[in-house]
Parts: sequence; structure tokens; C-alpha cells
Amino acid sequence: MFQLRTRRDLVLFLVICTLIFGMGLLFLARPPQPLPDDATAYRAVGGTLHEVTVTSAGRRGDWVQFRVANDARTFELNHLGATEQAASWRPGQTALSFYVLQPEGEPGAELPVRAYGMVVDGHAGRALATDIASANAAVYPWVGLFPLGLGLLGYIVAFFRWRSLPAA
Repeated sequence: MFQLRTRRDLVLFLVICTLIFGMGLLFLARPPQPLPDDATAYRAVGGTLHEVTVTSAGRRGDWVQFRVANDARTFELNHLGATEQAASWRPGQTALSFYVLQPEGEPGAELPVRAYGMVVDGHAGRALATDIASANAAVYPWVGLFPLGLGLLGYIVAFFRWRSLPAA
């Protein structure tokens, strides 16, 4: 375990506490926004798969970026099992339909547009309500209190440890 033995250790510890405290302030100033629950906030998009551009499978989730024929935007499917679902997709043959948020996904956008409620060849993979609930499960208005409290606790520990350090 890391022990504060010198003033240099204390300064490093204070820098880390300050970064954590700043992250907490940032989360409180700009909290994450939940997705709207109303289905009218989403627009249906459909078409034939043009290409799968990028896939990634990780510990926290899978994501697939793809394009639909006659649409210049890149879409992203982001949930656990997305890469397995996309493994059976065939360019030019697989019919896809899904929803995107209304304000997002304007033509010419550089970032991928998140797809919700994917239906592949008439078979629903995940419902729109399931995707919305999954995305909103991680959004809490008080998420910044944890790093804020952790940073303050670090300051308190550093203060008491500083008092017990030997004089230089």
C-alpha cells in the first residue's frame, strides 16, 4: 500500500486528490443527461446494410459501427452481445430498422449516431424501451458526489499525515 513518508509523496497524493475532486466538481456542474422515455423523441431509420465498419468486443460492452445503404451517416449499436448479433449480418442482404434520437444524426455528422431498438430481418434484437432503460440505468444526478467526497477524504488524510511527517 502507498504510504506518505516524504513531502514529495504528500505532494503527489495531493495532486491526485485534486484531480479526483475536480472530476467530482465537473460531474456536478455537467451531470449526464438521461435519454427521453417518450417514443416520439426518436425517429425510425431503416434500410439494407451497406457495410459494417468497426466492431469491438470488450469487458464492459460491445459496439458495432455500420452504415445503411443510401445514408451517409455511420450508426453505432452499443450493448452487450452486439458483435455476436452483427456477425450474421450480410452487406446488401440484411434488412435493418432501428431508432435514433430526433436532434441527433443530421446528415454530414462526423460522430456515429447511436441506434436503439434494433430489428434485423424482421426479428427484434432489443426493444426500444429496453435500450432506453439500459442507457438510463447508469445516469444518476448525484454521480459527482462520490469523487467529490473521495477527494475531500484524501485532503483530510493528507492534512493529518502532513502533521506527522518529520521536519525537513
